[in-house]
Amino acid sequence: MKYPALRIIAKVYKVLAWLVVVGGVLGSFITPAGADTGGVGVAYVTGGLLLTAFCFLMFYAAAEGIRVLLDIEENTRGLSSKGGPVDVGADKVTRT
Repeated sequence: MKYPALRIIAKVYKVLAWLVVVGGVLGSFITPAGADTGGVGVAYVTGGLLLTAFCFLMFYAAAEGIRVLLDIEENTRGLSSKGGPVDVGADKVTRT
């Protein structure tokens, strides 16, 4: 298994993504409830939830992107270790 640091970083990003969700949801509802916001409380909650969703998606997508690159590297290494040319067809990859 190569690149263990990238695997750890991907896991950290996923944990951060879920922590952002917990913190963002709590913050979105607690902040307007404790402040005298008047009629803009709904805007605070909506904006907070949208920002939370965006940040969650960015962290999670970064983690999944790292995993995809690691999987591509692993598959490429596996194919190259078998040797010989590879015929990439529409349905499958075969050795020629």
